[in-house]
Amino acid sequence: MLEVRGIPYKSNKKIRCASKRVYFPDFLIAGKYVVEIDGRQYHNSPDQRRKDNLRTVELKQSGIREVLRLWNSDVTIGESHPEVRAVLKKCEQWNRGDLADALLVDC
Repeated sequence: MLEVRGIPYKSNKKIRCASKRVYFPDFLIAGKYVVEIDGRQYHNSPDQRRKDNLRTVELKQSGIREVLRLWNSDVTIGESHPEVRAVLKKCEQWNRGDLADALLVDC
């Protein structure tokens, strides 16, 4: 969906956080925004939600400006799903922004 809209992204780009943890977010857009696609079976448990929240906090502490999450089941519905449309709209806004201050992530 991002490619069709002409939104460049990096998939599974390595980001090293101050905590020394390394994350590979599903989509990195404009070097400073993350979109994660979560499967309900795995990410719906209280323990995994806690880990996902910690991941979001650490990504933001490392310079990521925003982390958005979608359920995989919503993504499979496609752009007709309101949350998917909202995230795509946000991605378009990020893509149109000034990229000069894009975060440099550890390769």
